[in-house]
Amino acid sequence: MTFSDSSVSGYEPKPQKPSTVLLRISAVFSLLYGLFFFSAFIEDLVTGNYEGGKAHQMRKETPAADSSRTDNSAEDTSFGVVLSLFLTCGVLPIGLSVFNFYVIQRRVKFYRLQTDAWFENALLRFASRNNGRLLISQVTEEFQIGVSESKKILDQLVVKNVAEILVSETGELVYLLRGFGDDQSGAERIL
Repeated sequence: MTFSDSSVSGYEPKPQKPSTVLLRISAVFSLLYGLFFFSAFIEDLVTGNYEGGKAHQMRKETPAADSSRTDNSAEDTSFGVVLSLFLTCGVLPIGLSVFNFYVIQRRVKFYRLQTDAWFENALLRFASRNNGRLLISQVTEEFQIGVSESKKILDQLVVKNVAEILVSETGELVYLLRGFGDDQSGAERIL
């Protein structure tokens, strides 16, 4: 449901939309960071560029063209070091980004639930001021939302068995909320 940003007078304040911008930025950067190290790990596995790998074995077997190079060069890294770098710099950031996306979805879902509950309460207060009768045009004007959105919301109340639809003498749909009084306008029940 979308409501105008201005506060609807006479009702408690609407729930605030959660700020998820920093979480989204964090999730994207940690995902990219993790993917970089994941691809580096895969490259090291494929090329054998670690101590004990194919590339290291081939360098040991062939005489070095450069006599200044020793077996303990900075390029040779043990498989354990490569694996630990992969886990801490690859898997951990990817896991963090997945967790951040999960938290974002939970916050958005919770906000929607809060907003729906707020709107239902505000709608019931509005209905109590009108003896339980609501028109689509009244809801549209009171809550500053579109006509189709108003009709959808009122129809959901009928589906939940909170309201019933009546037709007024002028042919307009009247939504009568249960528990707010009897019908005295001459409207006929259609359901």
